[in-house]
Amino acid sequence: MHRNRSPRRTALYRAAAKIVVITEPTLFGVGAARSMLSAMDRFGIPDARIAFVLNDVRASGELRRIDIERTLRVTVSAELPNERDRRFAKTFAAFAGVLAASPIFQTLATCASQPKNRSATGASAGGSRDADADARCA
Repeated sequence: MHRNRSPRRTALYRAAAKIVVITEPTLFGVGAARSMLSAMDRFGIPDARIAFVLNDVRASGELRRIDIERTLRVTVSAELPNERDRRFAKTFAAFAGVLAASPIFQTLATCASQPKNRSATGASAGGSRDADADARCA
């Protein structure tokens, strides 16, 4: 069995409200992040569940945020400086606050087991309550 498809890891991904992908803004880091994002796509993890973070951001010699976002087709949720940087604690606390304020999602396994009550147009047949449930499953 491929190591990325272990049942334990798949269960963890499906139960997580947010999955934080942390990488350095380097060629190696972006390559590893691409592999992780690809695996998450195969697991069916929606983009709304992913928080993408650049770690150990410095001013020179690295890939730019805009280039990483464009290449990986993700939005960077935070840029963290080196942990020895005096701004690290404040920046990390702000990111933790953003994560804490994230909506609570149902587990993907629960969402997959719910019957889809959709009309031919794709709109929820049950009204806003079903739309709210769909949003929690994003």
